[in-house]
Amino acid sequence: QPMTFVPAFTRLTSLGGLVGFEIPPDGSNRIFVVEQVGRIHVFENRNDVATSRVFLDIRSLVVAGGEQGLLGLAFDPDYA
Repeated sequence: QPMTFVPAFTRLTSLGGLVGFEIPPDGSNRIFVVEQVGRIHVFENRNDVATSRVFLDIRSLVVAGGEQGLLGLAFDPDYA
């Protein structure tokens, strides 16, 4: 049976170059997305969410392009 993909978070239009999608183990119902250029955004895990906020911006420290850049994010199991 073929998979069906359904668009999610369609109101978040300002994000681009996403390379990571993480949900922290803190029960906060937040999603963190990683942009390859060196920025991490966070937003509520709701399909109607329209805005995100910058959680981390290290663009001045990152060389991005091809296989370079901020390529992931990991949370400590005790992250709160």
